[in-house]
Amino acid sequence: MSAPLVSVIIPVYNGERFIAEAVESVLAQTYPHVELVVVDDGSTDASASIVERYEGVRLIRQENQGDGVARNRGVEESTGELLAFLDADDRWRPEKLTLQVAYMADNPEAGHVLGQMWSFLHEGMERPSWVNPATVETAMPGVLPGTLMARRSFFDQVGPFDTSFETAADSDWLLRARQLAGAPHVIHEVVLERRIHTTNISGKAASTVEIMDLVHAWAQRKKAQASS
Repeated sequence: MSAPLVSVIIPVYNGERFIAEAVESVLAQTYPHVELVVVDDGSTDASASIVERYEGVRLIRQENQGDGVARNRGVEESTGELLAFLDADDRWRPEKLTLQVAYMADNPEAGHVLGQMWSFLHEGMERPSWVNPATVETAMPGVLPGTLMARRSFFDQVGPFDTSFETAADSDWLLRARQLAGAPHVIHEVVLERRIHTTNISGKAASTVEIMDLVHAWAQRKKAQASS
């Protein structure tokens, strides 16, 4: 059986500071069968021109419409049997894809698998107030797109990222995946290095509100299902 192709999608919007590290962490993967698609979401900085320097990386440009739209566009434009996502300000450990492809091969019932993440402060930055000090520079479960690998068939079952969310489309997708298939499969190895910096979406008030509303709605649906 031939090794499956993994389509990696990176959405980027004005990410010139970090996009090179993200791209290079994909190109440095020990797993060789990779298709890298970067969707430039209307950047006004040098993000696109930086991506163009890398041979074999497919760059798609669109008007600014948000991460959810960009990720969905990357899925539509890619061809791999397996899907993986990386934010433009984060980076992968070199064995990320190798570990998760092997897990999917050994567990054919798994529609998706997550991994561990290691959060670190960008050089010279003090810890923001919204970041729990216990979560910095330690391995933690990574319930984020950057640790995710999904079979395309499972992604299609769950459906695309909900573009009505400003910042929580990824959380919504993961909750829908859990509702469909139960608790996600998780490997114990760190696969994602998550950068904490001054413009993280995670630190925005809108993100916190959206996630709280999302979790509340999901809990209400679970309660309604249990009582029916």
